[in-house]
Amino acid sequence: MTWLDMAETQRHQRIQSIDGKRQFALCRSALRASLIKKLDCKNDDLRFSDSRESKPFAIVCGERVNQEFNVTHSYRHALLALSEEGKVGIDVEERVARYDISGEITKAFSPTERKALGNTLGKNRTLMFFRIWTIKESLIKAIGEGFRYDTSSFTIPEQLIYGARRANFRFPHAPEQEWQIENLENDQFAASLTHESD
Repeated sequence: MTWLDMAETQRHQRIQSIDGKRQFALCRSALRASLIKKLDCKNDDLRFSDSRESKPFAIVCGERVNQEFNVTHSYRHALLALSEEGKVGIDVEERVARYDISGEITKAFSPTERKALGNTLGKNRTLMFFRIWTIKESLIKAIGEGFRYDTSSFTIPEQLIYGARRANFRFPHAPEQEWQIENLENDQFAASLTHESD
């Protein structure tokens, strides 16, 4: 807990579950360790914005720094993404039965994605669901919108739906900006990294 500042410690105290507390402390400590090395600063000089309306950013000695980052965790797994140039978003999900897949896809997936999932059965359907979910979440985290953005309003590239490892993407509302998406899934979890193209 000595790594965390006062605001983070207060946030940590508000978390109800023991696992949640542990995940927050470990992820925030790993982020701090990575940033102080990258920014060549002391831990005591590093703060984070606390606005819930925008993507968090780092502050060193009272000044905002140009260092993009994103953190995600799910049960036993966590991922951290850092980018000196361009926005970045990352998501990881363990494939556990905590989602009502039929309910979630109705709200979060596009018609094309729902059709692909509806045509897929068994284990492959679960794999596809979490693949699409993590890719969409990494995209909305990259732009700093989170679930304020209607994720059913866009469709991820078709090759990613079916398991490709990499593809480019443009949001319908901002087609001038291209994004690179990487499917990082393995046997243990689904994961995706989105990075702003040059």
